[in-house]
Amino acid sequence: MLVSLLVGTVHADTPPLHQVPLQLAQGLSLPLHNQIQFEIEVSNVDKTLSSFDGWQHVVASKGQHNVLQIRLSSTPQYTGPVTDRYLLNSFVVDFDEPEVNALVAQFKAEHSEAGWQLVDITRFVSRYIDNPTYVHNFNIASKVAASRSGDCTEFAVLTAALARALGIPARVVLGTVVMEEDDSVNSFGHAWVEAHHQNTWHTLDAALYPSASQTIFYLPSGVLENEGPGFTMSVINSISQMPVKIANLGNVNAG
Repeated sequence: MLVSLLVGTVHADTPPLHQVPLQLAQGLSLPLHNQIQFEIEVSNVDKTLSSFDGWQHVVASKGQHNVLQIRLSSTPQYTGPVTDRYLLNSFVVDFDEPEVNALVAQFKAEHSEAGWQLVDITRFVSRYIDNPTYVHNFNIASKVAASRSGDCTEFAVLTAALARALGIPARVVLGTVVMEEDDSVNSFGHAWVEAHHQNTWHTLDAALYPSASQTIFYLPSGVLENEGPGFTMSVINSISQMPVKIANLGNVNAG
């Protein structure tokens, strides 16, 4: 059920599984700028509004009924604290398992201890998962490392596992992306990673790397706070805060 609510990735040959209906503002000319504005219809305005707490470059205000007005930069930056749990081995991000240990060893063999950067983690996971598929139900990191398959949730979980194994705090984020590609704009449910490096949180998205899109905008709905055996409820909670639809999407300061 969960995988049917979250989209796959650009690696896959089939269309998104959870495409969010999107309407462009009248008269909008592409390409999109680095900041856009739009309306989202949600099931619970206050709950969705609170889900944006801690992110810079996400400006939200209440509209009528179940509508929020949003201003969004391409990559919102989380500004919250780094906690120990973003470094810990867990049921979902189980980087202490042999399958993940082997993956970490392979990464280190390809990159010198002083030479790798965050983008190398993204690039490595993007290449490592060589069998993109929607058939899994949010596999944990060790299973992803063994199968080398999955959709955006598997890419995100394995990215978080590799980052933590390398001593970088990381967390799995669930939300919605607005993506411009081939002169069209689409929106869909997605999962990605935020990693803390050099005193700043960074977005890592192995599922959409490399992307031919001109611009990708990330709208967070929640974080996988519960990484234990009951993590499903944390996923469902984030999904419940995703937009039902997006309307009147346009550039900010387009003139």
